[in-house]
Amino acid sequence: MVKGKSRGAVSPFDPYIPTEEQKKHSDFLLDVCDTCEERGITISVFGGYGLDGLYGNVTRDHGDFDFGVMEEHEDEFVKYVEGLGFERVTTDGKQHEYRHKERGYMLEFGASGRLKEYGRTDIETFFPKTLNASIGGRAFRTPTLEGHKWMIETQNERADLKGWGDYPHSDHQTKLVDALEK
Repeated sequence: MVKGKSRGAVSPFDPYIPTEEQKKHSDFLLDVCDTCEERGITISVFGGYGLDGLYGNVTRDHGDFDFGVMEEHEDEFVKYVEGLGFERVTTDGKQHEYRHKERGYMLEFGASGRLKEYGRTDIETFFPKTLNASIGGRAFRTPTLEGHKWMIETQNERADLKGWGDYPHSDHQTKLVDALEK
């Protein structure tokens, strides 16, 4: 089992105390990760929860779940999340958004083949062979720190190109990446 690094009181995120709703949200995410692992569905937790997993605990409230899914498991993943009560909100054929019918949770995912569109062929940077992160002692797969840094940079470039403005959590991500690099 992967354990988070102890950062002591010098961390900009300690002590972060999640709300009860946030605990339910993160437990739901971890249940999805556990079940996918048991079923042989290869997923990787992208975004804020993924960085939190590298850090070893949740550092802020999150509003959604971001996943990468290996292409060969995409259909199986869709069936699984739809069985959990998620309904498709939108898709552009590459990025898919779902909302949970009862809880309102948002879930976004893209298949691994999308990385090739950006010239990335180092699949293990985004889908490590082993579980490499944890929250509350529960292990899951997330991109390496290098993979997360590339995704943050790419996300910011796309936001600039499309005139979306600053990504709402970019300052937090920068602080978290800096803490992880130390």
